[in-house]
Amino acid sequence: MGEPSGEIILDQKALLIPTSWSKPCQVFVNSMSDRFRAEVPPDFITEDWRVMAEWDAFSCRGVSSPMGASP
Repeated sequence: MGEPSGEIILDQKALLIPTSWSKPCQVFVNSMSDRFRAEVPPDFITEDWRVMAEWDAFSCRGVSSPMGASP
């Protein structure tokens, strides 16, 4: 695996990967991930949350730092 480039790739196909899962899975969403960077359009985030809400095959858990904690 190479060094991080800092580039954000909006992969629409990746949003639909959970729709192919047949067994329940749990996904941890890191609040410090690229998903929440300012460069990610609101429509992409909305689609991400739509998929999470509509598919029963997985559940999401938000992981974040306590308020005021430094990353």
